[in-house]
Amino acid sequence: MKILVIVPDLAVGGVTSVVVNLVKKLKKEFNARVFIVTLFSKNDVQVNDIEVFSLNISSISGVFKGFFLLKDIIEKSNPDVIHSHTLYPHLLINLLSLLYKKKYKLINSEHGTYSSKLKFYKRMNFFRILNPQAELVTNVSVASCESYINANIVKREKIKLIYNGIDTKKYYFSQNVRDKIRKTLNIDEKIKVIGYVGRLSTEKNVTNLIEAILRIHSINLKLIIIGDGPERENLERLVSEKQLNDRVFFLGALTNVNEYYSAFDLLVLSSNTEGLPTVLLEAISSNCLVASTDCGGVKEILPDNYEFLAKPNSPEELSLIINKLLNLDSLIVSEIKESCFKKVEMYFSNEAMCQSWWRVYNEL
Repeated sequence: MKILVIVPDLAVGGVTSVVVNLVKKLKKEFNARVFIVTLFSKNDVQVNDIEVFSLNISSISGVFKGFFLLKDIIEKSNPDVIHSHTLYPHLLINLLSLLYKKKYKLINSEHGTYSSKLKFYKRMNFFRILNPQAELVTNVSVASCESYINANIVKREKIKLIYNGIDTKKYYFSQNVRDKIRKTLNIDEKIKVIGYVGRLSTEKNVTNLIEAILRIHSINLKLIIIGDGPERENLERLVSEKQLNDRVFFLGALTNVNEYYSAFDLLVLSSNTEGLPTVLLEAISSNCLVASTDCGGVKEILPDNYEFLAKPNSPEELSLIINKLLNLDSLIVSEIKESCFKKVEMYFSNEAMCQSWWRVYNEL
């Protein structure tokens, strides 16, 4: 089977991680011939033994050039299935499928929960019009699927849930790595380290997390923020204004994020909206405690009745949850970690994800 995967780019991030894991497994486990097409030129993640084509779109005129270049790539590779991920790849391939007769089966995969409050999602009107060109639309959580159905973006019979997966062998706890990173950061073992990993953008609401940290005085702690994005300058200014420079550190985007989970005592997700946050899966697999806002598919990742979830945009509630988790008895902490990992291993491994996708490809 020949499968053409279209993504915005191969920049470090959750979608890239999922796609790279998927294409590698498809080739290794099912002997599929896989190609990747990126719309934009930021391709930080290397995918060995997989052909990668970049449309290098950087302007409006570049969109037209990219459109015809994609058409040429499809004609030459003659895929059985085209699998697009996130909005812009959907729009490009769906429009191409509308204007030219297609010989391939088409899947559009979304990775988030619809929210009309975000300006970006106004562009979903175009997706609403064009997604009938695809045989199937998928999303990464029940909550995310329902949000698209309720917003009349996709018909219920057209959308399917496929959970993302992670490489649980890559994400594991290492005491040696923990010691090394803490030594590099000059952080004593007695200090509690809270980690944030992800894009610094409005919907991730890292301001919520910083405001929560501001309210915690009873614990000697540091907040490590890994990631980059349009909100970084505003967040750094906020940290300075709140006089938190000795407690909050920005490390930027890193390629060895998997090691940092071992150094954290707690991973916190403070988003307004999520699909199925890969960062929670990675942290849990690395034997790290997690706290989150209750949004998107977060509850689907965690054990039933997981109590360490805060209302979105409520720093007071988030601070109480962080404080409670960091003061738990070590035996209770171990039980929570084990319970979380069992669910991740069962439902959110690479193996489970790839088996699901292979069935989908063959059923189209």
